[in-house]
Amino acid sequence: MTDGRAGFELVSRRRSGLGAVLVLPLLAAACGMTGPATRDNDLGPVFEAIYVVAMPAGLAEELAEGCPELNYDKARYEAELDAVVASLQEQGFTDEQIKAEVAQVNEGALGRGARADEAAYIEQNGIVFAEPETVCRAGQTEIAEGSAIGAFLNEG
Repeated sequence: MTDGRAGFELVSRRRSGLGAVLVLPLLAAACGMTGPATRDNDLGPVFEAIYVVAMPAGLAEELAEGCPELNYDKARYEAELDAVVASLQEQGFTDEQIKAEVAQVNEGALGRGARADEAAYIEQNGIVFAEPETVCRAGQTEIAEGSAIGAFLNEG
């Protein structure tokens, strides 16, 4: 029996880098990218689909951890990930294929690419985690702009 996420267990990064999670959190939609910074011609549809949800969610979680005024909407992330996995299954991908592709991506250059995407976002937005006001400002901007990252954040 499947839980809708092909048995994926998402691990919190706690500022240890996005490549540390089983399913990489996503920045693609937030920065107008179509995938990770280090594009690979073998990048599969499973990774593409998951990356578009996971990267903004991961960045949102980072922002919420660094700003006491922000909350991360984990339930929304899980619901969106469930929908992605269900869509992949409807396209004929098995749980085993999904897990295998994600594991392969995490072990390779694309994991480093996700970390590069995270670092680029932090730099572009002037975020200094030792200065919560910079983190809060970035998160509040994401919420105000209705971005993919902001969708996973709430103020309060």
